[in-house]
Formats: sequence, C-alpha cells, structure tokens
Amino acid sequence: MFLRQLVKFTVLALTLIPSPGYGQLKNTREPGSATGIVFHDRNGNRVFDPGEKPLSGVCVSNGRDVVETDGEGRYQLSVTDDTILFVVKPNGWSLPVNEFNLPQFYYIHKPHGSPKRKFPGVPPTGSLPESIDFPLRKSKESRRFKVIIFGDIQVRNRAEIGYFTKDFIDPLVESTAAFGITLGDVVHNELSLFGQVNEMVGKIGIPWYNTLGNHDLYADAIDDKHRDEVFELHYGPTTYAFNYGNVHFIVLNNVQWLPRTGDSRRRRYKFGLTEDILAFVEQDLDRIPHDRLVVLIFHIPCVPCNDLKALFSLVQRYDHTFSLAAHFHWQEHRFLGSEYGWMRPDLHHHLVHVAACGSRWAGSHDTRGVPHAMAKCGMPNGYSIIEFDGGSSGLFNGFVCSSANPGYSIRYMPAGHDSEYQMNISEPRLNDTGNAYLLYVNVFAGSSRSNVEIQLDDQGYWMQLSQVKEYDPTFQRLYRNEKSLNLPKPIASPHLWCFELPRSLSTGYHIAHVRTTDMFGQTYESRRVFYIAGEKLRR
Repeated sequence: MFLRQLVKFTVLALTLIPSPGYGQLKNTREPGSATGIVFHDRNGNRVFDPGEKPLSGVCVSNGRDVVETDGEGRYQLSVTDDTILFVVKPNGWSLPVNEFNLPQFYYIHKPHGSPKRKFPGVPPTGSLPESIDFPLRKSKESRRFKVIIFGDIQVRNRAEIGYFTKDFIDPLVESTAAFGITLGDVVHNELSLFGQVNEMVGKIGIPWYNTLGNHDLYADAIDDKHRDEVFELHYGPTTYAFNYGNVHFIVLNNVQWLPRTGDSRRRRYKFGLTEDILAFVEQDLDRIPHDRLVVLIFHIPCVPCNDLKALFSLVQRYDHTFSLAAHFHWQEHRFLGSEYGWMRPDLHHHLVHVAACGSRWAGSHDTRGVPHAMAKCGMPNGYSIIEFDGGSSGLFNGFVCSSANPGYSIRYMPAGHDSEYQMNISEPRLNDTGNAYLLYVNVFAGSSRSNVEIQLDDQGYWMQLSQVKEYDPTFQRLYRNEKSLNLPKPIASPHLWCFELPRSLSTGYHIAHVRTTDMFGQTYESRRVFYIAGEKLRR
C-alpha cells in the first residue's frame, strides 16, 4: 500500500514540476492566472518527462480567452474559482482518454468544489497547481474520416440503458469511426446514470465527445453557475473545440437557464449564448484558416434570435460550415438564411437530429425486448454516420466545398433494422373525397434537396413524388393503437412525400418501386406490394 501511494505521489509531482531537461521553462504565473505546458507525450504516461518536447502554437482556453503556447510550449490564462482550462486539439495529434474513452483535455479548477446536492458534482480541487500541463500524442489522421452521431439518449433507468445498449452499442462495438459525439440529453434528469451510460458508450472503443443538454442539468439549481456541475464532473467544459482531419469542430452550450417564476418548480430554458461563449468562438476562429470546414454542435436547434445572429456573424466568413443539434425528437434538415442572421448567398445547412431514444423509449417491444421507439415524425430511432472528406486549401474529395458538394455526407442508421432500411412506404389510402388513392413515403433522412421518384409495376418510367407536411400514416396508426404505451402525438413530418396513384390502376395487387437520391448524391431504393380495391373509387 505504501509503495503504491509513493508511486502515485511521485507521478503527481512530476506532472506539476517542469522536467530537469527543460530548466529554462521557469514558472512565471501571475496572481489570478494559471500556466502550464502543452507537450509531446512520447511515452504516453501523461507526464512531462525529460526529453519530451514542448509544443508551440497550440491553443489553450479558459472558456472565454484563447491563447497560443509560446516557443517553450507555455501558456498563461486568467482563472476564477470556477474555471475549466482546456487544450484545443490540433490536427495530427490525439488526446488521452479515460477508461470510458472520454477525452481528457481539461483541468477543472474549483477550489471549494461543487455545492453538496443529491447528485455529487466536482470535489474540491484545492489550490491551483504551479503548472497545469496538457499531454498530446502524435496521431495519423486521415483527411477522410467518419464520425458517429447520437441524438438524445435520455435514459431514465437501468431498463432504458438496456434498450440503448441493444439498439446502439451492440452494432457499433469495434467501430472504425474516428470518434463519436452525443448531441446532449445523455440522461433524463437522473444524473446518477451518467457513469453507466459512459461505461456503455466506452465499449464502442473510440473517443467520445459530449454536448450539454437541458436534461443533463441539475434540476434544483437556483442559478446558472451551478446547473452543470455534474456534467462537468464527467465531461469537463460545456463549450470547447477540437480539430480533426482539416475539420474544425466547436461544441457550444446553448441551453440558457432561466430563473423560475413564483413558486414554480418547472425547469425553464431557451436557446442562448453567453458573452463568454461568443468571445471564445471569436478568438478560437481567429486561429482557424478560412479554407477549413467549420462544424458547430449544439443541443437546442437554431432559432431566429440575436444570440444566433451574433454567432453567425463570426462564422459566416467561412466558406464551408455545417451545424448539428437534437432536442426536438424528430429529424429535419434546415437551410438557414437571412431570417436567422445568415447573410451569405449559400444557405447554412443545419441538421436537427432525431433522438436516440426516439419517442423516449416508448412503444411495443420487439423480439429483443426493445420498444420500437418510433419518433413522432414517423422514422425509427437511430444514429447517423457522417463522413468527412477533407483535403488542403478547402478541397474536399477533389472539389471545392459548396452547397452542392459540402465536403461531408450523412447516412442515417435506423436502430434495430438493416442499414438499407431508409424509407417506409405506407399502405395506399383513399383521399378525403374518396376518388383517388394516395401513397405516402417517409424518407427518414430526406430533405427539401432530396429527389423522390416512383415506378409502378416495373413499367420502366419514373414519376415524381411531392413533398408534403402531413402526419405520417404509419405513425398515426401506431399512435391510435399504442396510446396507452406513452407514444407522443404525431407531428407534420418534415420528410414525407406523397403520390396520387393513377385512377387507371386495375383492381388487384401492384408493386411500388421507390427510389430517392439525397443532397449528397446517395441513392436508396425500396419496394412494396399493395392492393387496390377499384370498386371503392366508383362510390
């Protein structure tokens, strides 16, 4: 026991004292500030050892200010009694991860710790160390790489962690993706479950980043300062940035806490960005070349407001941008323009990603014992794989990024289904007047930039479907039949298409062959055999 404690103390001491080989790196920490070194951790022990090289030009932040390390690898930043310092991972370097594959790129400074509450936050960190060092290791990063995206996991108990494991973890173990991101609401108010979710996601075997969601906040916090203490304990800063393969990712905390009114205990929040967050984005982007693809990551989807306009004023100088959010429990591709403060002629692509929990793990169970959890837009719950293809000088896969060629592609992966299950063709139904049959197709990852066509009975020619904003017939039926299972009310689906079948179709069975090509040039096909009872049309 004594020997273990001695080793632990020695390792800790080494992290705080510059190596003898770098005696020239003297500590010049000023009162109210922190300093340290970013270094090449050759042996992977996370300690700045003799012979290891300090890294210059690496960005470090306190959540507002961003500085670059000097020629000796050193930085200095102001701190308060509630500061998280973090390094911005450069291209070609990797961060250490913990036993759950969570990136360890930050240092939490809370001398007195978090307030004592039901869910433990950060324990007291004590006095500020003389040197807070950040280790990096060289890494081969392909400019073509994949990222796994989860929307709201939002588990409430052990049973739902089991559903999540079967739907998401089992098919993703040993994934070859570069890393993954959860877009907030890791849990549903039960903050004690963070650890169990982290353990499960860690089994995928790749670094995993997390975004703060409204259900990840401490429900009884009386002020904005202490609402995210438990999240910080597990994941560190709620706003941060990193680089990978010539793409710059910025994760933003846009859940603005609002004071309760009267004696109400209801949590109140809205889309919001603080001055500190906007200052961080501005200083962070000042160091990012203009030919890079910049990806913004939120929890709450973009809404027209001054905070968003202020953010877009900083970001729209970049030719190549993209953003993701979740929160709404449906999927929608939005293309934002001037009403949102985006003043470029090419609209900004914003993906509202469906929740991993779909309808909050509701619905009848399949043979695995997992609820179908179909989302209220009529699509199965699931995740996405985004493939980035980045080169130098703004070139992605041999072409310049544009709205037609954005430098990334998105493939939706429905949980509990084959990956080719990309649409649902509903049984045709009579229109309101009873003189025509309507066939609806829900293209799960479809957008206004999708092309959807149908061929009947292999006749050799294709006909266009029209996009409509209506309830999905399949989900409507489920909602009526399974209302007692807590399915949410249907919404007008953002990815539904309709086709009026020719009245010349004979009574009997027919084949609908549907194909769709999305905004990334990816084509999917599906078929359905349906029955026409012609006598109904003569009424």
